[in-house]
Amino acid sequence: MQKLHIGTSNEVTKFEDLKANRKGKKTVAFVGMSPSTRELAPFDDSEIEIFTLGRSWRDVKIEKGEKTKKKWVKRISRHFEIHPDSFCHLDTKPDELHFKWLEQNHPFIIYMDDKYEKYPASVRYPIERAVNTFGRHFTSTMSYMFPIAEFEGFDRIELYGFEMGLTGEYAYQMPEVSYHIGWFRAKHGYDSVVIPPSSRILRAPLYAYEEMYNPILTSIEQRIHVLGQNLIKETAGLEKYNGALEIIRLIKEDIPGIEHNEKFGKLEEETKMEQQKQSIMVNSLLTATNESKVLKDAIYYMMPPSYKAAPTADENACVVPWNDVDLPWREAENVTETREES
Repeated sequence: MQKLHIGTSNEVTKFEDLKANRKGKKTVAFVGMSPSTRELAPFDDSEIEIFTLGRSWRDVKIEKGEKTKKKWVKRISRHFEIHPDSFCHLDTKPDELHFKWLEQNHPFIIYMDDKYEKYPASVRYPIERAVNTFGRHFTSTMSYMFPIAEFEGFDRIELYGFEMGLTGEYAYQMPEVSYHIGWFRAKHGYDSVVIPPSSRILRAPLYAYEEMYNPILTSIEQRIHVLGQNLIKETAGLEKYNGALEIIRLIKEDIPGIEHNEKFGKLEEETKMEQQKQSIMVNSLLTATNESKVLKDAIYYMMPPSYKAAPTADENACVVPWNDVDLPWREAENVTETREES
């Protein structure tokens, strides 16, 4: 048996350390829309710029016990809406509020694919300079933020609201984000990019030395768990409507002509519509569950046997709460690991 003494001294352990490490650094916070950490962004520190993206300006949160909705984006220094204007309007339900917001005058600039006269705050993103400096490594709006941070002289980046799930579009977005983090850290030091503990970005075990659970499998198993819970709930609802339709059928058999009664006919029609909606919901959940299970099996087949999912299927397992006193980053103390010598 060989003991490995692996230090984690580069990790931030306290919120006070996070604030202290900003001193003497030109810091920018990239703020995404994941609710687990987005509201922890330093909105109240005027010395830190806030980069936001997309439709985050209109996102709201509902306080527990309150009926009022509150916007969580308190301040914006620069905003990124890289999607082409024509692409945004191709949406089946274009977000008119978002377009009206873009048409307003703002005290900050909005990076877009081009300068639009109808959007007074818009500026053309320096795509040529970005590609010439960083290569063609841009697969998400978040990845476009890194060149601006570098061009504008920032030497420290804090990430909030970016969890980067490992399925769907994030599967091809994460490698490019990891590239930009590595580029920035190579120039400005490892501590120049702060990543929340709940984020899946650059969170992997040491190959052959640490327990090698596969975060992709963990994410998929959590999804299967949530889908299963929702499926139970929605199936119960479907059974309720099926039961109601059976009762309606029996009433029609016992009372000839009742189907011509306007109120009864309306009740039957509404029940059928709700039953159809519920059936569609259940079928969608079944399809999503089966697809997730197929994906899980495929990944198990491709990965080495030493990889396994984390021991929990709790849907909140990857959401790590922060507070102003003690951030649950990995402990800074050295940890001792063992492995069998081969």
